[in-house]
Amino acid sequence: MRESRSRHRHGTPGPQDSEGLGYRGLTVAHPTELAWIVKSKRKNDRIDSLEIAKLHTVGMLPESHLLERHEQMFRDLLIQRVGLGVEIGRLKDRVISHLKREGVYQSLPESSDNSSAARRGAILSLSFSDQRDLVMRTMMYRLAFLEGQCVPLEASIRDFAREDDDVKLLMTNPGSTITSFPSSLPTSGT
Repeated sequence: MRESRSRHRHGTPGPQDSEGLGYRGLTVAHPTELAWIVKSKRKNDRIDSLEIAKLHTVGMLPESHLLERHEQMFRDLLIQRVGLGVEIGRLKDRVISHLKREGVYQSLPESSDNSSAARRGAILSLSFSDQRDLVMRTMMYRLAFLEGQCVPLEASIRDFAREDDDVKLLMTNPGSTITSFPSSLPTSGT
């Protein structure tokens, strides 16, 4: 028995769940490609379900790709890592802006990397003798915390990457890194 359903944003069972629910060969309809149903003049559930059934019978129902559980976990890890990278970048920009505003940025050691160990040491050793010290320490400790969160994520991503043939293929592209993969993965599972 095959059953077709329109995929909703919440509560959609993945392919790993469909067998346990008694469905064999579950087909999940792609919602945006079925947008014509919303635009039809005769609108009711009975007519819509008949149209979906007819499309499914002749093999023309636009299907939505559902990620397997391991694909979902891998994508979630990548999304978290990229999100942390964005947050770290913004925080670094705020630290630099703060240092420039206070007029101490130019006194930091020369480096091609704004986050070099020498610069971080110099930033942490700055003393304004007022509440600005608390602000700077808070930003730097938060930066260290966020960077520390990247370590276990990257280790898990590397473990997945070693096992996944698609990731191995992506790694053959020059300039590919583990954190560049989210741009090549589906974001919504469709």
